[in-house]
Amino acid sequence: MHKIVAVVKRIIYSPWPYIVVVPPLAFYVGILLSNGLWNGWAGFVVALLTTVAIAWLGMRKRDIKSIRTVILIVMALIPIGFSGYLCIPNAPTTVAASEDFPETPTRHWNLPTGSNIAYYHLNGGEAAKEKPALLFLHGGPGGSVSHSDVTFFNQFTSLGYDTYLYDQVGSGRSDFIPAQQYSHQRNIDDLAAVLEKIPNDKVIMVGQSYGSTLLASALADPRISPRVAKAVFAEPGGLPLDLEQSEKYLDEHIPQPGKDNPIKQSVGEKQQESNMSLLAKPRVLLGFFLMPIANNFITQEEATNLMGPKELNVHSQSSVCPDDRDSLPPITEKDGLRMNMKTNIRVNNYDYENYNFDMNSFSNNPTPGMLLIGECTYVNRRTQLAFETAYPAMERVHYFTGLGHHVLETASPGKPSRAFGAIRSFIEETPALMPNYPREQDFKDFMSENK
Repeated sequence: MHKIVAVVKRIIYSPWPYIVVVPPLAFYVGILLSNGLWNGWAGFVVALLTTVAIAWLGMRKRDIKSIRTVILIVMALIPIGFSGYLCIPNAPTTVAASEDFPETPTRHWNLPTGSNIAYYHLNGGEAAKEKPALLFLHGGPGGSVSHSDVTFFNQFTSLGYDTYLYDQVGSGRSDFIPAQQYSHQRNIDDLAAVLEKIPNDKVIMVGQSYGSTLLASALADPRISPRVAKAVFAEPGGLPLDLEQSEKYLDEHIPQPGKDNPIKQSVGEKQQESNMSLLAKPRVLLGFFLMPIANNFITQEEATNLMGPKELNVHSQSSVCPDDRDSLPPITEKDGLRMNMKTNIRVNNYDYENYNFDMNSFSNNPTPGMLLIGECTYVNRRTQLAFETAYPAMERVHYFTGLGHHVLETASPGKPSRAFGAIRSFIEETPALMPNYPREQDFKDFMSENK
């Protein structure tokens, strides 16, 4: 017992454990107290001073030339060196200006919500005044309008439809706001304000991925729903419910999926590769998962640039079928595609718990709806089908073989855009060009095959 006590005392009074454990804690606390000042270098200074203090206390009664002192100094350099490494940004801390899309200049709306929103107007000509306008809601959250989106919706101008696309606050060419202000509700409020800027009496809303989640909330909002003529849910990410509510609804309405087929496995692997390209960076892990979202250890500029062309190209490859990956045009800065990771994490991880989605208002909305889903999606299929069961006004459902999460694909020579044809027939109320599938009676077989 005496030996054990003696060993414990030696550990307690030895500086070695403290030189390894305390400085990293001091670094973390320093970042929290300074709100990430100077990309974390303020926390580094706190860690450095703590390290020096511990080392001095450990050396002052010893010969500075002793081997113990040398070892102590070397041990001190490891945590403090790693702390300094974590302060080095993994991406540029300024966001480069984006060129205008060839089809339309970038314009801005200063909304009464305080958001400065970048938008893009595709003019449908004189005929457009008598028709509903199209309004595109991009994915993310934190994503943006891309040149591919502009190209796709530009097809509707020849049919006499005005089309509006806009970057949600904090994304694309729209201005940042303080990170703690990003929320699903803020995006809804901005959408209500955007509608006031569109002169057409009615709009046809097309939501892609998270944009469909936003569209569901819009249809449950009395400020917005009366203006919506038709609703298109393209590859929806999920209803705006918290995790517990969502799982309960899915268990009650949607069958469990069968075993993954080779396509699903390949898409899942590519999506995992996309995620790991970010999560493999220690600074990203610390900044996004161990810090308050408002902390400036990683600024919004760096957070946006973390999804650079390399990362966006990998993500894009996870959004198409495996056979199409090699033929994808590379994403460059000119495409205008950006992802603000702070917005994404804030809305996805923190917000739905505090958002009260009015499911009854959504389900009772009579606005005609259409659901578009792709074969090679990485999105949970059950959450997509939930849109059909929760929205009785869903008139058409189309399943696109050979397409992935990028279901709003642009037309290419020899491969016309099937999604464009489907949306056109829906909004012009002509016969559907594709089978109305899967409907609720098809769910069991559809999910068992894990399509």
